[in-house]
Amino acid sequence: MTIPTDYITDVRPGYFVADKELRIKNQNKPKGLNKLYTKDHHLRLDVNARILESNYKKGISFSTLDQLLDTLDIKCGLRLHHDFMKEAKVSKIHVKDDIKVEPEKLMDELMLIGHWSRYQRVRRDNSVSYEYQTKGDKMITTVYGKLAHMMRFSEDYKGLGIDLKQFEGVARIETKFDDWRTVRNRFKTRNMEYILQQDKINYIAITNILKNQPMEIEKADLSQFKSLKQYQHFAMVKDLNERYNGDITAIKSFIRTYTSRPKHQYEIIDRYLPMIKAPNGKELGAVKLAKAVLKC
Repeated sequence: MTIPTDYITDVRPGYFVADKELRIKNQNKPKGLNKLYTKDHHLRLDVNARILESNYKKGISFSTLDQLLDTLDIKCGLRLHHDFMKEAKVSKIHVKDDIKVEPEKLMDELMLIGHWSRYQRVRRDNSVSYEYQTKGDKMITTVYGKLAHMMRFSEDYKGLGIDLKQFEGVARIETKFDDWRTVRNRFKTRNMEYILQQDKINYIAITNILKNQPMEIEKADLSQFKSLKQYQHFAMVKDLNERYNGDITAIKSFIRTYTSRPKHQYEIIDRYLPMIKAPNGKELGAVKLAKAVLKC
């Protein structure tokens, strides 16, 4: 974020590199502080929730604002006026929600649906990401197992007094707005105070990603097919799924080699692929729970 330097009320020089502008010394950067320097009469501040140490799970919000200011004062030698948010402009922001649901179950269910949304879906070892990117608009919503992530990057959390037990059986849903243009496009402003007042951001993101997607997959009962074309469509989708080992990107690429307007083919695959992946039918209980929690 950028903050007018008028909101800086005190600086202890020993914490900073001697220069015309302020730039914090690397040895004085606490975990969670990525950048702190001044340029063109503005303070450039890049922090994440690890700077809150044992309150990491709460994230940066109105409730942890005083702690953030105290940490900047005590550990970084910089004191900011409490009203700095009124003119703080956000350059990027990550919005998170933690949900008590088995992460692997939620991710497995998400892989059954949402194949043809405008978001590029990517499955990794511990996450499912939905990436949307155009010129001047980059947004990524990721669902992942929070404890597994923290264990993998344990050095980032070492010595912060974070109780890992609170992340057992927790799936984190996190939407990243990683460009100032995206922030402005999505929130219609870059003002930090206004953005922190917004709620249900991840609910809106997930709802858009899973728009028109079923929360229950019907059983693959071929006896209910009423036409030869339905059998043909089912067989085609089954063949593509096996040929490309369920790789949606590869299936999309194959379809686009035959048509520049693949909407109809996408709809066919969206109709039958869930049945092929879950032939006995399946209620997407973890997805339904996640959406319900996000909505509250």
